[in-house]
Parts: sequence; structure tokens; C-alpha cells
Amino acid sequence: MEGLFTDCTLTCLDSYDVEPKLLFQWLRVMEKFPVAATALSIPVYEKLRSFSAVPASRRRYILQIDRPADKVAYPGFDGYLLPDQRPSKNREAERFCCIDPEDQLLFYQLRGFSARTGISARPLFAALQEKYGRRVEIAPLNAYHCATALAVQWLQQGGKRIAASLAGLGGYACMEEVLLTWYLKSGGDFSFGRVALPQAKKLLEQMIGHPLNRKKAVLGADIFAVESGIHVDGLRKAPELYEPYPPEWVGLKRNIVLGKYSGRSAVRAKAQALGMKLENGQVETVIRCLQTVCAEGTGRLTEREFYRLIHDQKTVS
Repeated sequence: MEGLFTDCTLTCLDSYDVEPKLLFQWLRVMEKFPVAATALSIPVYEKLRSFSAVPASRRRYILQIDRPADKVAYPGFDGYLLPDQRPSKNREAERFCCIDPEDQLLFYQLRGFSARTGISARPLFAALQEKYGRRVEIAPLNAYHCATALAVQWLQQGGKRIAASLAGLGGYACMEEVLLTWYLKSGGDFSFGRVALPQAKKLLEQMIGHPLNRKKAVLGADIFAVESGIHVDGLRKAPELYEPYPPEWVGLKRNIVLGKYSGRSAVRAKAQALGMKLENGQVETVIRCLQTVCAEGTGRLTEREFYRLIHDQKTVS
């Protein structure tokens, strides 16, 4: 994979009361991701030091600092990211410098571009590549929900470095969305996502203190939940026509949700998944009961409720 990703998630947790153990576990999980560097803020690093140390790893660690003097107080990092005090003509992005322990420039990070869309950013990105070459990292911000598109556009135009965070924490591009989109376009191996993405999601929810939206792209628990009968039938016959990628890629499973709009295919498929076989007449009876129960309740049935419904109908028949 050509893109060099910097994970900025740990620079966005200063206002959260995160246990040092979770921060340590995050660094270990990030070793499974195709990221070139993990960025940390000083408060997060202080918590990690209280837990003993940053784990030894082949991954690079970058400390986000406010002034060059902070570099002396925190030795041992592969890079230090600090605001560039020199004036810049580019008013769409704030410029940061990433320097090594000997004060040599590693790359510039340009953070912003919120008002751009993927298409409108093309000439600007081309100019940035001509000016900085490989020594530039783009950190699109998501004020207008275009950060992922901007990150992908940058990579498509030959850009090499992207800064992002899991689930878009802190207003960055969503790292998991950019990674998956890029792998889908390049035909790469996304097998790391089966285990690493669920682990990272669980840790992030623990660190921020609340679950992610169940419909959140890539990470949401319900993104492969299907109720409509025609969609269920289509998924059974040709899932590649309905899903951009297999749910197993991101550690999820396809979930047939039964509701008042579910038809024969959905009922049969769900019953089969529960190890039960229904005759045609039983299917029609279950559908009628399903519509009645859903209309009177929450509009959907849990697996346990559906199992009980089928069991009751078989007992009656």
C-alpha cells in the first residue's frame, strides 16, 4: 500500500478521562493497522508514562507539541509535530512541521481544507504536490462531511501521506473509511480488518465513554442489518450487488432483521439461520403473525422473539 497513514486518535483524547491501560492497549492494536505512525498529545503520553512506558514497536511515534522547547522535555520520539510559525499563503489549511530529534524536517502537515469537496480540491492538491513533493501530509477536517472524500482524492492524485483518526474523532477524516476505500480501489488485502477493526472500535468506545452510532459507516453494528424482503432475497442470491464489501472484512456479520415489511425470503432465511425449517403454509402464517406483532410493538423482532413465534406456530399447527 502506497499511502502512509498517521493515526491521530490519541491526540483527540485530552478532554476524556481515559485509563492509561486503555491507551496502552490502543497502541498495541494499532500495530495491526497499516499505519506508518501514531501521534500522541503530551497529556496522553503523560498517562502512558504513569502506566510504565510506551510499548516497544516497529511503528513510529510522533509527539504533538506546542513549542520546540517541549522536544527537550520529551526525548525519544521519532518525530515531533508543532505549528509552523512562518507565514503561509495557503489560508485553507494550518501548517505544522514534523521534525526529527535532530531538528531535521520530516514532512509538513497541512490541516484543514474543510470548505473543499473532492473535485474542487484537485488543482489545489496538484499544486501542493508540486510545491512539497513527498514531504507533505494532508489532514482534511470534516466540518462539511467531506474529509474522507478529500483524503481519498489526495491518494488518487498520488499523495503519499494522510492523517486521520478512528471514527473521525476530533474532526479528522475517518481512518477506517479512508483505508477501506483505498483498499477497495487498489484491490489490496484488507484481512487485518477482521480482528483489528472490532478491537479498535471497542477500545475507542471505552475511551470516549459511549457507543458509536450503530449505523456508522464501516464500524456500525447495524450497517449489514436488512429487513426489506426484496433486499434479503437479493442478498441470498448475489450479495456483491448489494454490499460494497463482505461484512467479514470489518469483523461483522450480515443480520436479517425481521419487521412488518419482511417477506417470505426474509422469514425463510432467518428460520434457516436458527436451524429451523418452515413449510410454505407455515411461512404465510408466520408472516401474518409477524406483521401483527410488529405493528403492536417496536416494529422489529429480536431473534428470541422470532424463535418463540415460530415455536408457537409449530405447536399450534
